[in-house]
Amino acid sequence: MENLRKYRNLLFAIAFTHGGPGASGEMAYVARKLSALRGVLDLLQTKTTLEGQVT
Repeated sequence: MENLRKYRNLLFAIAFTHGGPGASGEMAYVARKLSALRGVLDLLQTKTTLEGQVT
């Protein structure tokens, strides 16, 4: 999956699904901070419409 960032290579306990059009990667800072405690997946939204994101 090209729209996925992984923070800390452990068992992933936290997954971020956020953003939407124009906000891809906005939670990277929070994901990096949380990765000190747990593995984090940051799922980047890359579609420009709501319909594109849910289909």
